[in-house]
Amino acid sequence: MENIATVNKFIEDVKKERPELDVWCYSGYTFEQLQARNDEITNKTLTNIDVLVDGRFVEERKNPEIKFRGSDNQRLLQVQECLRQHRIVELNI
Repeated sequence: MENIATVNKFIEDVKKERPELDVWCYSGYTFEQLQARNDEITNKTLTNIDVLVDGRFVEERKNPEIKFRGSDNQRLLQVQECLRQHRIVELNI
């Protein structure tokens, strides 16, 4: 989490150049953990992310059959919908 300001700056730069692109972020943290931080830069970063792959990779739960995740404890979240609806909204692929 030490680099969240740098990550946010990168996302903002990409969105300026290519606003049509969806931004995916792999954090290692759950959405709930990120929201619980409730600090300005984390909240701002969440508003700039389209899809969050949340949760830590767990070797024992590694699953090569699932898309875009390494282990089956990780979720694909539609961040803007999560924020709008105040609930977890998963991306079903």
